[in-house]
Amino acid sequence: MPAERTEPFLDNWTYLKVELNWLEKLLLMTVARQRKDLKEVERVAQTKADRVTSHWWKGIVSLEGNASYDTPPARKKADSEGHPETYQQQMKARMQASRDRGIKLALPILCDRFDLSAFEKNVLLLGLAPEVHRRYAQLYGYLQTGRECQDLPTVDLALRLFCRNDGEWRVARSQLTEAGALIRHQLIELDDELPLPLLSRTLKVADEWVDYLLSESPQWNAELIPDQATEVLGPGWVQFCQATKVEQVAPLVLPEELQESLKHLGDRIQHCDQVDVTWDFQTGEDSPGTVVLMVGKTGTGKATATRTIANRLDVPFVEVDLAVLTPAEQRALLLEVTIQAPTVLLIRSAEIWVGRMSALPSVEMAKLLQARRSLRGLTVFSVQSQLALRAEVRSQLQFTLKFPTPDLAARQLLWNQAFAPHVPLDEDIDWAGLAEKFALTGGEIDAIARSAAFFAAGEGETAKIGMTHLKEALALHRSGA
Repeated sequence: MPAERTEPFLDNWTYLKVELNWLEKLLLMTVARQRKDLKEVERVAQTKADRVTSHWWKGIVSLEGNASYDTPPARKKADSEGHPETYQQQMKARMQASRDRGIKLALPILCDRFDLSAFEKNVLLLGLAPEVHRRYAQLYGYLQTGRECQDLPTVDLALRLFCRNDGEWRVARSQLTEAGALIRHQLIELDDELPLPLLSRTLKVADEWVDYLLSESPQWNAELIPDQATEVLGPGWVQFCQATKVEQVAPLVLPEELQESLKHLGDRIQHCDQVDVTWDFQTGEDSPGTVVLMVGKTGTGKATATRTIANRLDVPFVEVDLAVLTPAEQRALLLEVTIQAPTVLLIRSAEIWVGRMSALPSVEMAKLLQARRSLRGLTVFSVQSQLALRAEVRSQLQFTLKFPTPDLAARQLLWNQAFAPHVPLDEDIDWAGLAEKFALTGGEIDAIARSAAFFAAGEGETAKIGMTHLKEALALHRSGA
């Protein structure tokens, strides 16, 4: 029998309701435990001072008549149904299944974006819950004051709920200081109206993040992260990198075998559900994403081929060139492509990352590859020549496609399609001679055709592009101008 499929979440709101249900069960268990403790204290305490000091004397005097200690009893890791650790494992599997289907879950995205710990994620959930229903604020009020009132959660409550021992408590407390990601990135706000100890301060999810976390289909807003990639790369780069649909591209002029390989890359995206889900070919070790190395000189069609795949499938496409990015911008790029998760991603000048001598840390490259392999999409590393690949890249590559310099027949086709049908052309152009004499790539032919058009346009609106203009453009190209 085929293995049971992990069900993805329908949308972000469905995911959030499951997380909030887990939080509510945890809160109700804590309320029940606190009520039991209060009853025991009331049974023994005789004065107000006894009640105030109960947390101290309960560790020495056992209310059941047995010797006791002030060390809290060990708590088992259990999920909302009482099964050890299975809840978090199931959530992780469902989140991965959602990611594979392109379903965006805001809180997991935020955790990945800012590298948040499990405790920090739970703090965000704790702060977000009162934005969904007032009963959470009422539970917070009871747990913090012993009275039925509405209240924001305190740092102390977060530490009590989510920490199991002193070691976890110390680490978690440090994550709620200014050095922690939640405060540093302004994800939460701590009440600072009064000079209170940290444990007594209330926490709240920043207003600008509430709508994002609660939306059914969250859209990442780069303006919310001014100290991250937006600032490093600049608004122009962010706009360029936004996943967009590709306009119609010229027909590919490539060897038939290579075109068949490119069609197969598109099929791996288009028919992923049919093969992996309906036909049950996917195993636990498989990933829906495809990682490809394209090798060829500039202008041989690597970028055009990738755009053609995105165009045929009508899916989001992002193209970036590492050669124009500084090291800081490249680090920001790693984060941006993980968050935007375009279906088709083309990384040009990829030698900078995939080569064995790359300065990019292996762990960062591994994270990028893992994120792209987990997404139903295509990642293309474009390089100009075959090179020694770093081990983590080599192990993730499914295909290496080599783009040759166009032969004579291909160059003739490229010259013919370099000019749109409505462009005025002189009859004196020797197309066969151009293809035979000059061993050019498709990119070079396009550039020369455009330069020739400028030479012709300079002669007036009625001018036609002729052989003279093409020779001038070829001379300009050979001079390197």
